[in-house]
Order: sequence, then C-alpha cells, then structure tokens
Amino acid sequence: MLITDIEIGKLYVEVNNGKVEVVNLKADDVFLKRCNGSASATNVEVTHVCTLDTLNGMSILEGTITKDASLEVDCENGISEVSDKKKVNCKNDGFAHYMVHCLNGKAVVK
Repeated sequence: MLITDIEIGKLYVEVNNGKVEVVNLKADDVFLKRCNGSASATNVEVTHVCTLDTLNGMSILEGTITKDASLEVDCENGISEVSDKKKVNCKNDGFAHYMVHCLNGKAVVK
C-alpha cells in the first residue's frame, strides 16, 4: 500500500503481510502498524505523533522530519540503526514525537 503527497488530520493504517509506505505527508497524527513486512515513512511532518510499529519486519523513517521533534527508536530482538545521531533528541515538551519500533526485525532512521 502506498500513500503519497497528502495532507490529512489523522492517518491510521494496519496491514498484514506486505508493505505500507507513506511519502510526502503532512498530518496531525500518523500510525503505521505492520505484521510480517515493512512500514516506511519518508518526508513525514506531524504536529503530534508519528508511530511506525512492525512485528517481524522493518520500520523505516527517513528524510525530513518536523523541526524540533523528538525521536524514539527501539527494536526488541533485532537491530536499531540511526544514521544521523543528531536526529535523536528525546525531549517531548510540546513538540512532535516520532516513534520507530519493531519486534524481531530492524528499526531504521536515515
């Protein structure tokens, strides 16, 4: 499933066995949940929360994120990879919050 070039209030996508990808999105809240596949968000700007949650797959956040946003990257039984350590700042005082989680796979921020 590909969702691209959209501005929306809230986006909730839950898919089994495959890939969900969001590109060039502006939203208040984004929640991508995947089982046995990958969840990918590229150039996503949110005002509140962006969550990528994958079971047995890969969660990928890349490109521009909301200015001054906080970022949380966590992978249980797998690998967490952040290519730009300056992106990780876990303050959450009224700014947007990005969460990249996975279980049994890989959480990636580029």
